Amino acid sequence: MRVLLTIIILSSCSSTKTFLLDGSESQGNIVNYEWKVNSERLNGIKTKAQFKKATITLIVTDSLGRKDTATIKIK
Repeated sequence: MRVLLTIIILSSCSSTKTFLLDGSESQGNIVNYEWKVNSERLNGIKTKAQFKKATITLIVTDSLGRKDTATIKIK
């Protein structure tokens, strides 16, 4: 299993930015995508989030229950 996360800026202003979080490039028989953005939890292969700074973690689970993660910090 290989976890890959893509983060795309959709819009930006001085206080926050809107991001598209995309885990679709992750490889393996993945059955669950869980995102942690600071203290917020989101689910799905793709999701949107707004923040100025964040630590983003993608946790994927495969069909055998194995988990893997990838984390990135946006400053």
